[in-house]
Amino acid sequence: MVLSLKTANFRLSQNKHKVNPWCLFKIILNLHHLETTAYDMDFDTPWEIDSLKSGDLMSRLAEMGCVPGTEITKLYHAPGGDPIAFQIDSYILGLRKSEAQQILIRPLTNS
Repeated sequence: MVLSLKTANFRLSQNKHKVNPWCLFKIILNLHHLETTAYDMDFDTPWEIDSLKSGDLMSRLAEMGCVPGTEITKLYHAPGGDPIAFQIDSYILGLRKSEAQQILIRPLTNS
């Protein structure tokens, strides 16, 4: 991808708006940091576990069945929002918000 640092002019409803190219450049560079976690997923929509973030919880989550390739669905959460119930394969697992944020997910692939 080639980026130019020249000022970009956009015409929106006959008004010229100048966009700072340096800000645009920084936004594009930071796109690789976007990660979808189990905490971010919608309710009743199946996803697939992509990986686990490195840290203290990695082995504990793996022992509870959160391994790459496993189907995960967010079912419901407590009134305060924490803990959250997930269906992982055939069982329901309750996780704290901080634990759910350690599980990276991707859209379910039908194979």
